[in-house]
Amino acid sequence: MSRSRKGKGTRRTTTPINVWCLPAEREELERLAETAGLSMSAYLRQVGTGYQPRSVVDYDQVAIMARANADLNRLGGLLKMWLTNEERLTPEQVTQLTKDIAAANELLKQAAKKIVRSKI
Repeated sequence: MSRSRKGKGTRRTTTPINVWCLPAEREELERLAETAGLSMSAYLRQVGTGYQPRSVVDYDQVAIMARANADLNRLGGLLKMWLTNEERLTPEQVTQLTKDIAAANELLKQAAKKIVRSKI
């Protein structure tokens, strides 16, 4: 059957197909369907007809990455300013700045890992 529906009626008025699976398999199918942004029925229908669903990017993680990137740019600018100006930061300020850069970098890495795990 092609992408367009053949026959009359809606899918809800047609005969469903039952799939027997173990609870762990069902959980995995539900996770994959959610990752693709589809209902379980739509996911199984697409996979069964040879279409490979694409995952939906986790927009919350993208927003976190954007904020972390902005923080890294701001902190990098402060570090550059410190290196080029006559005014010098105290050693404590430099230590705190490098800690802030490391924390923002770690946040960026964690958000990227979550996005990569969310892909099929």
